[in-house]
Amino acid sequence: MKLNHNLNSEDEVIKDMVTRMKIKFDKYWSDYCVVLALGCVLDSRTKLKFLSSCYRRMYPHDYQEKVDRVKNVLYILFSGYIKNGTSNSIASHDMSHMTQSSPHGPMTMGGNGTSSLPSIYEEFEEKMSQETRNNDKSQLDTYLEAKIVGNDKEFDVLQY
Repeated sequence: MKLNHNLNSEDEVIKDMVTRMKIKFDKYWSDYCVVLALGCVLDSRTKLKFLSSCYRRMYPHDYQEKVDRVKNVLYILFSGYIKNGTSNSIASHDMSHMTQSSPHGPMTMGGNGTSSLPSIYEEFEEKMSQETRNNDKSQLDTYLEAKIVGNDKEFDVLQY
């Protein structure tokens, strides 16, 4: 924003210097702006709200496209994070611990073929589990929708 402001400087030396700086800045900024923006979004003190505010000032005509681009990259990275096994402990659903007692003794929900009830129950549980996973928000959605925290001077973002 400072470079843009000084492009119209009355001082020719400043104007010339800023013009050359702006060319270099634009070249490198296009490569790194999304990477730097991701850091801003992952900071619980700023998230997308600050990024949107900055982009609105820098790019008044197409700031929303730029914010959406950062969000898309963030979701792509998060998806890769989930696919690389981090979600195995979150998404796996182990039902082996589920046993019930009946008047005829313990009934295992593992479905050993002795009763049709465990099989039906397992199908029901699996369907409910899938619906829950499909309807639940991802950790990323939950983070982005949560309120901004830590605007005080004592806040330690690394501890958060």
